Amino acid sequence: MHEYILRRLLYSIPVVFFTLVIIFLIINAIPGDVVDVQTAGTTLSEEAIAEYKREVGLDKPLPLRFFSWLGDLARGDLGTSIFTGVKVQTELERRVPVTLQLGIFGLTLAMIIAIPLGIISAIRANTPIDYVARFLAIGGLAVPNFVVAVLAILLLSKYLNYFPGVGYVLPWVDPVENFRLMWLPVLLVGTAQSASVARMVRSTLLEVLHSDYIRTAWSKGLRERAVVMRHAIRNALIPVITIIGLQARAIIGGIVLIEIVFGKPGMGSWMVESIFRRDLIPLQAIILLFALTVVVVNLIVDISYSWLDPRIRLK
Repeated sequence: MHEYILRRLLYSIPVVFFTLVIIFLIINAIPGDVVDVQTAGTTLSEEAIAEYKREVGLDKPLPLRFFSWLGDLARGDLGTSIFTGVKVQTELERRVPVTLQLGIFGLTLAMIIAIPLGIISAIRANTPIDYVARFLAIGGLAVPNFVVAVLAILLLSKYLNYFPGVGYVLPWVDPVENFRLMWLPVLLVGTAQSASVARMVRSTLLEVLHSDYIRTAWSKGLRERAVVMRHAIRNALIPVITIIGLQARAIIGGIVLIEIVFGKPGMGSWMVESIFRRDLIPLQAIILLFALTVVVVNLIVDISYSWLDPRIRLK
């Protein structure tokens, strides 16, 4: 197992590297740079702007700038934003908790909603309960996150006179204020991601329930709860774990929109700000963390296979 984990981590290094290269090339292919954005509308002369670019290293060739950033990264230095002058590590310490709370709580809520809903829909297939569950799942897949977020804000403000707060407070600093600011974004992230998981739970559990060993369990006179929870659900969860891994990546995209709509100072909103500012240093750090998150999630998914089904051996 340890050899497998180490090998997977080593395989992930070129994936993360080429992801950074692609992002670096795409951003630099856009006309203008962070200095052009920063000095737009000012009275600085072209010579002064050119001198400023030399000071921040934007006059160097692209490969040299990229590998210089990698060298700083190897020394544990994530760099400093040219636009704001704030160290990237300092900004990460402020923004990572926001995105982390949205992601973890949102994914947890999605599982709390999706797994029971999928199980009920499967064991009560083609009944009114099943039809309602499938309708909700399809609706969740069809409506984009930002549309639901905007509608939720409008409805709450109009009928309940409630306006979701802008900003963020750490939960260990003020738990009540943190809950007030974060419950609606977390709810929207969780419900949006629960739809596809619920559909997968239903389809895989239906397939397992028609297996021979399940019919044998029924013939022994076991109760429905024992048949479903002890014999069927564990095998049905293997494909679901794969979908959960994919949802963890999809949540990153959803969090970007949710943070912008609700004004949360997280990684997603910072990434969008960095793109508009052409601020490459923090953007590379954000993409690096997101890529590493995907790598870790995929590794956890693979390891969980062997726990759910002991016949699976990771070598």
